[in-house]
Amino acid sequence: MKRPTHKELDSKIKQALVAVRLGRVVLVEPEPIIIDAFELGYEMGDLQIILTEMLQTIRPDDYAGTLPPQKSYEDKIWGAELFAFRFFCSRFGCEVYVKFALKDEDLMLVSLHKHRMKQE
Repeated sequence: MKRPTHKELDSKIKQALVAVRLGRVVLVEPEPIIIDAFELGYEMGDLQIILTEMLQTIRPDDYAGTLPPQKSYEDKIWGAELFAFRFFCSRFGCEVYVKFALKDEDLMLVSLHKHRMKQE
């Protein structure tokens, strides 16, 4: 069976939304997220609102990660599965890429930035 399934992705999005609503967001590497926030034009104090809006918009079909999900090598989330999504964000007027892991009851934010085309 191919993973993650549509049902699994829907569940991960819902779990992430619950974590954000509870204020349980951890930045895995804060510096790049802060730099990308500046590029997108929002303040870090608005992150919870922005993540809530995004997670209400994201659908399983927006999944942009690997099959099966990649496992993290970051110390804070070692071995946790990474879920990446790419979608059009009306707040920013562009495609956005967000990647997170779920650990315990926390959303572990790995990245949130404008979609960047891969260099070939």
